[in-house]
Amino acid sequence: MGDKDNTTINFMRKDENFADAFNFLVFDGKPVIKPENLTSVDSAVLSFPENKSKKVKSLKKYRDVVKFLSVKRDELASYVILAIENQSEVHYAMPVRNLMYDLMQYESQIREIENKHREKLAKDKRYKLTSSEYLSGFTKDDKLKPVITLVMNFSGKAWDGPISFKEMIEPENDRFLKFMPSYNLNLIDPSRIKPGSFKKFSSHLKEILLYLKYANDKDELRKMLSKEKDFEHTPNEVVKVINTLTGSNIKIDEKKGKTNMCKAIEDLIKEGKEEGIKEGKLELLLSMIDEGILSIKQAADKMNMSVASFKKAISKLAIE
Repeated sequence: MGDKDNTTINFMRKDENFADAFNFLVFDGKPVIKPENLTSVDSAVLSFPENKSKKVKSLKKYRDVVKFLSVKRDELASYVILAIENQSEVHYAMPVRNLMYDLMQYESQIREIENKHREKLAKDKRYKLTSSEYLSGFTKDDKLKPVITLVMNFSGKAWDGPISFKEMIEPENDRFLKFMPSYNLNLIDPSRIKPGSFKKFSSHLKEILLYLKYANDKDELRKMLSKEKDFEHTPNEVVKVINTLTGSNIKIDEKKGKTNMCKAIEDLIKEGKEEGIKEGKLELLLSMIDEGILSIKQAADKMNMSVASFKKAISKLAIE
């Protein structure tokens, strides 16, 4: 697992970030899902396909982040299984991948219910199942917990992959599409979020997604940073996530624990300009050395550098 995957998984495991993402998706940003109502669960899901010899084989897959959401219903606690898949690259088979994960999650629930029925039959002779229920391992009154999977596009690129299962089917099979499930992706893609909708996020997920939306357009990035005051006091943890995802080199203010990203970006731009000017001078002096106009010592003096430092600088130019 790469740095980007580890970084996004650790960030989205935090209940406040996880809840914020689902509140944006399901409740238009209203804080309906409370972090305290979430419980982290094992991210492994098991499936039990049968082979030709009727022996049961288990297949284990790991999801990025999975949590139980406790919901009050008729004075009883009910649960919804919420999962997040973080993508640092666009996955062009994501609808099928998510469909497999969700089906494995449902399959695991059925196996768990089946085991409970088998245990009850063994312990209580008065407990009965119909032949159909026994065969199914599932009674007509049994219910499954809903499973909802959300895909977070952290790639920094617009999601140009399919967002439904039907989009992956060959066009000549259009006639049969109405008989197939569409299975749409639940997707949060920064490039598709309208500028005014970022305010619906209440956690620091907002800053990360905003930065990803504008990271490739420096002018728009600077405009956005000047408008969004949250970036003046960005927690260092969030800056580290942004640096990892975008390859930026934003300097972190370790003393304060928070970084003024507006100033940090301006400093980066200024450094880039200064570095460009310096490279231009070095290239000019190098050409003058090649033409015999200046010696290396004279060129180094003009840059206020030692001969050794000057040679190192021009050697980097040659490599680049």
